[in-house]
Amino acid sequence: YIPLDSPRGIRMLESSHTQRSLFYSNSLHFVTQINQGYCGIASAVMTLNGVVPKTRAPVDPVYRPYKYFTQSEWVKEPCVKTKMSRSPFMGLTLEQEASLLSCVKEIDTSTVYADSDLSAEEMSKMIKNALNNDAHVIANILRTAIGEVGYGHFSPISAYHELSYFGKVKTYFLFMDVARYKYGPVWVEGNVLVKAMRQIDTGSERPRGFLIVTPGRPKFDKSNRYVQSE
Repeated sequence: YIPLDSPRGIRMLESSHTQRSLFYSNSLHFVTQINQGYCGIASAVMTLNGVVPKTRAPVDPVYRPYKYFTQSEWVKEPCVKTKMSRSPFMGLTLEQEASLLSCVKEIDTSTVYADSDLSAEEMSKMIKNALNNDAHVIANILRTAIGEVGYGHFSPISAYHELSYFGKVKTYFLFMDVARYKYGPVWVEGNVLVKAMRQIDTGSERPRGFLIVTPGRPKFDKSNRYVQSE
């Protein structure tokens, strides 16, 4: 992988061959997970703050009267609490992350498992198409498969960069790590990223993968606040 704050990483971000529109949105709402099990929660609230209009966000008492999704308050929302089948301190599976996001009715979430019937090229193309259409992408990987230390991990993908080698195009994705005390954002080559998503999650016995989050048709209650699932 290539650290974003390295000379090469910075050149890649600034290159004309980079799609980075989501980088700016994610940078505005970039958070550090508040404990070592909250990578999924941190990735979710970071994405929600970029997709859901601020007027529709809940109020964290710490920031009252301002509305903003935060990790500590979002997990207290009735729907989110109900859907947590295990403590988020233990981490989440891809299915569980999608289930929690389904609580927010302003968004639509699509789940893509890195199954063997999808080639690395097809999965890379899906992620690029999502970013080209300003959709948010949350990846679930096994850290060791990209050369890092750790276990399963969630973080948003915020950009992609294409390099041409002897007539062949190689794609790198910007993995904006929410465990910022451990790793900063890194560029990961597409085939390596897909390999990291193909690793089996022992919590679900399925491959990992990614989520595509887009604005949906909002549903509101009488107080003009976003409605969550029962």
